[in-house]
Amino acid sequence: MGVFSRFKDIVNANINALLDKAEDPQKMLKLMTQEMEDTLIELKSSCAARMASSIRLSKRIEEQKELVNRWQSRARMAIERQRDDLAREALLEKRKESGTLSALEKEKRGYEEMIAQSRKEIEELEKKLEETRDRLRLLQEKARLAKQAGQVAGHDKADGLTLKFTLKDAGGNTVYESTQPVNPSDGRATATMEVKNPHLWSPESPYLYTLTTAVLADGKPVDAVTKRVGIRTVDVSAKHGFRLNGQSRKIKGVCLHHDLGPLGAAENKAAFIRYIRIMKEMGCDAIRTAHNMPSTMQMDV
Repeated sequence: MGVFSRFKDIVNANINALLDKAEDPQKMLKLMTQEMEDTLIELKSSCAARMASSIRLSKRIEEQKELVNRWQSRARMAIERQRDDLAREALLEKRKESGTLSALEKEKRGYEEMIAQSRKEIEELEKKLEETRDRLRLLQEKARLAKQAGQVAGHDKADGLTLKFTLKDAGGNTVYESTQPVNPSDGRATATMEVKNPHLWSPESPYLYTLTTAVLADGKPVDAVTKRVGIRTVDVSAKHGFRLNGQSRKIKGVCLHHDLGPLGAAENKAAFIRYIRIMKEMGCDAIRTAHNMPSTMQMDV
């Protein structure tokens, strides 16, 4: 069974929601693209067939108009010759052929409506297909790469030191691991991580990985820092506006300090979780914190 069952399913599909449920987002996007392309071919073929039928009807309508006019001329000639019987017969034939003409014109209007609807559906589907292809390209070309840099204090004595980067998914499975030498000149080490089929972070699906950066001295760990990180792509263009993970969206934000109103600035995680839950129920997907740095707890939530 395919991802979609009919045209409206495709046009109304929430790609983000489908990808959030997919075990393999890249495979899901490929299936979506294939089904959209197949449906687009069917729509264009159907539209072309209707256009051909409409053209044939136009020719028949012109021929039928000539036939109606011919009977009208015969009736006029019969009247001029005072042949009422022939005029009556000609008018009866004209009425008959006029009925046929009306039926043909009605059928042609039906085809024109169907052609207009087909063109509208083709336009909508082409737009949806372009969005899906953009998402697939982002996954294939951009979303796999993430850079992580670490710096060791006292780097003037960094001989024999290395930094080990370990990235784990929410299930605790290691998806990337590498060890990089520390540069003695600035104490830094940088790793470029390639994560296949990453779970992309979004406000609706805030999937987080766990990144551990460990300092190794002669191969033995002497210090480590663990952070939760997300993977997502962001771009801004005149054509699409702001896009998160290839999906155009409006930023719906609020100004929210970490002082929790009458509760004050003392950290209260449960209260702040309630704050965030209320904001999300309102439709909020972004927060401007304050002029000063927010608390670590607020950022964690």
